[in-house]
Amino acid sequence: MKRRSRTRRVLKWVGLVGCVLIVVAWGVSTTRTLVFIAESRIVLFGAGCFFTTWSAEEVTEVIVARGHARKGWNYIVLPRETLSSGLGFCWPSLLGSNGRFGSSGYLEIPCWLMLLLTAIPTAIFWYRDRRPPRGHCQRCGYNLTGNISGVCPECGEVV
Repeated sequence: MKRRSRTRRVLKWVGLVGCVLIVVAWGVSTTRTLVFIAESRIVLFGAGCFFTTWSAEEVTEVIVARGHARKGWNYIVLPRETLSSGLGFCWPSLLGSNGRFGSSGYLEIPCWLMLLLTAIPTAIFWYRDRRPPRGHCQRCGYNLTGNISGVCPECGEVV
C-alpha cells in the first residue's frame, strides 16, 4: 500500500465541500434567481441550472430600459418558463440561436451535471485515501496480528 498523498487528502475535502455547495445552490436556485447583466452577456443561476448568453446586447438593453434589472448583479424572480426545467432535471444545451434571446447564443448547464462531475472524482479520492485498519501495516496493509518482532514481514517497515 502506498503512502497517502497530501494532495489527495486535500482534494477529497475540497471535492466534498464543493459537492455540498452545489447541492445547497441547487436547492436555493429552485426558488430564487441570481442574474448578472454585462454589456453583451447575461449570466443566470436559477431553476436548477447555470445559464449564460453571449452577443446579447439587444437583450440586455431591453431588460435595463424596461427597468426589470440594472447592469451588474441582480436578484430577481424569473418565470419558470424562462429555463427548460424548474428543478434542473434537463439535459445541458448549447445553441447558437434561441428564440427567447434573439440572435444570441446560449449555454445551459444543469446542477445535476455539475454535481456529477464533482462527485465522481471526489468519491475516487475518498476511496484511494483509505487507511489500513488497526493492526495492519501502515505501508503495505499486511495483517500484523500476532507479530512480536516489530517489523512487517511483507515490506520490512518498522511498526
